[in-house]
Amino acid sequence: MSKKTILTAEKVSKTYSNGSKKTRVLEQIDLQVEEGEFLAITGRSGSGKSTLLYILSLLDRPSEGRIIFQNCDTGAFSDKKDARCRLYNFGFVFQNYALLPELTALGNVMLSVVECRSDWSTVREESIDDRSDRRDE
Repeated sequence: MSKKTILTAEKVSKTYSNGSKKTRVLEQIDLQVEEGEFLAITGRSGSGKSTLLYILSLLDRPSEGRIIFQNCDTGAFSDKKDARCRLYNFGFVFQNYALLPELTALGNVMLSVVECRSDWSTVREESIDDRSDRRDE
């Protein structure tokens, strides 16, 4: 049984400009991710790993090339559609700890769940119930 390709990068490049200086971070990256597949992106510091992940997860756009997610060319997505796609399809753990200091760790994790379900009290109760269940194990 063949697996379904859910994410494709085709000839993805990224160039940053600072005045007249241009820095090419990614060059002609091709990648396919199949449903259920786990992969690791490794490399030395500054090699473009985070930039590639930002582009693959629709947090940034490539300078060249295209990203296809679930058979949709994301180049045509509006910022709003990008955000909605991220909300329902991607999970993030940022290396710079992008947490809201006024929330607990649980509150930070629950933010995306609340955004999807809009019932904070139910989500909170479920998370507390889950913690209680684990204490019994």
